[in-house]
Amino acid sequence: MDRQQLYIEDTRSNDQVIEDRVIVSRLAVADSFFTRLRGLLGKKSLASDEGLWLDACHSIHTFFMKFAIDVVFIDADGRVVALYARVAPGKIVAAKRAVHTIELPAGVSERVGLKEGQCVKRGVL
Repeated sequence: MDRQQLYIEDTRSNDQVIEDRVIVSRLAVADSFFTRLRGLLGKKSLASDEGLWLDACHSIHTFFMKFAIDVVFIDADGRVVALYARVAPGKIVAAKRAVHTIELPAGVSERVGLKEGQCVKRGVL
């Protein structure tokens, strides 16, 4: 899996970028059937600067996980269409309009001020 950064791109109404805020500095990318299938299964925890980007994914489950996570669903333009904070093990969450899903340590979305409608990008700043 690739490792990249995930950040919020804050813009003014005229789409001028005013600030980029890093959400996590170590982002793994699951872009194949098997890497998406495995996801975070088998991990005991996520470090506060670690996350997982799931390509072509609009629903996730936390069965067999040992810890809660924040789940962010984004559309093809990188806009947050749904956000679920502190999803406990044994749950299913989904967003029909989502194209990608991001799994973060529980509480990270609140800490960085991530909200629906914001634009999320991945890559190297």
